[in-house]
Amino acid sequence: MATAVAASLTQTRLDYANSLLIGTSGSNISKLQRVQNCLARVVLQDNYNGAISLLSELHQLPVNKRINFKIATLAYQSLFLFSPLFCLRY
Repeated sequence: MATAVAASLTQTRLDYANSLLIGTSGSNISKLQRVQNCLARVVLQDNYNGAISLLSELHQLPVNKRINFKIATLAYQSLFLFSPLFCLRY
């Protein structure tokens, strides 16, 4: 239980402002990906399976896909959910 709480707290730190990382280098993304992979191994207590299968078991996306998903979600919300009424009328 304690490791799951620690992993969820660290995962929120990884997600915090990750939309700013949209144009960053691959080396920075790989550092964040290593942290996420390590968290998945700690939570599931599995050192033998690959990181991708562990992430899918935890229903998590890799870091680069999480960044793209967050950008797409923010764009959708700004266009359709939180736009003023005069923008919605054609």
